[in-house]
Amino acid sequence: MRYIQMKISAAICLALVLATSSVSAGGLADAIIEEQQVLAPPAATAPEATRGNTPNWVLPAIGLLVIGAIASGGSGSGSSSGGADEPPAIIDVK
Repeated sequence: MRYIQMKISAAICLALVLATSSVSAGGLADAIIEEQQVLAPPAATAPEATRGNTPNWVLPAIGLLVIGAIASGGSGSGSSSGGADEPPAIIDVK
């Protein structure tokens, strides 16, 4: 009985080894052949005359100046600089 079980397990192991080796070696798959890659030539960059001559720091500086002007100037509804609805600070009583 033991001899029959050993034969069956050996046959199963042999079948698994043969099946997996042929599948992993490409026995069931078509050959994959990669084509050679074709690279496009690099695109030409624009010459300096057509590009702007503005330095990179100019636009952020203008943006900061605009934000600073808005923040520091103007009479907003929250300012306490003496609007039309507030009474004067000095009252002359006679």
